[in-house]
Amino acid sequence: MSARSQVWCLKVWCLMGLLLGCAMPNPAVRVQELADGSLQVEGPLAGPFKGTEALAAAACELMTAQPGADATHGQRGKEYCALHYYSEQEQGYFLSFLSDIGGDGPDGRKYCLVPRKLDELGHRRVVLLGPAHSHPHNPLPSDRDMGALRPEGWSPLGTSRFFEQETGRIWDRELYI
Repeated sequence: MSARSQVWCLKVWCLMGLLLGCAMPNPAVRVQELADGSLQVEGPLAGPFKGTEALAAAACELMTAQPGADATHGQRGKEYCALHYYSEQEQGYFLSFLSDIGGDGPDGRKYCLVPRKLDELGHRRVVLLGPAHSHPHNPLPSDRDMGALRPEGWSPLGTSRFFEQETGRIWDRELYI
């Protein structure tokens, strides 16, 4: 084989390696669309945590480490969503695996569709406490994230404060950004 052929073969192999490497699925993304159109993520990706502050810090680190998720990507970035929840069995807080289903809205803003369901195989009983999502274009919460033009107490998962019968506790749903 000539040197020219060897270089051509090497280029083809490198290109194939790049294409295959880019096609590798993100192991932190485990979302599926169900027959009713709702999104479901698996859990847990992280946890248990004793408190919500430790959970929020870990969620932020995990989500901003995903491909395209940090603010340096600007408008080329990508948003990721997850659910955070409490396990009565484990007496701890958890973060689900991520969803990357979303895109760019008509106004050019990034969005991620928040999953509404959790497939939590390891725990019998969980309390969904809210969504989490990254902001690749701007690390600050948007007016929309803060509930602008929405009724007081709004949450994508229902009322922001609720009584849960089995735990006997009053819980607050929170959005982690």
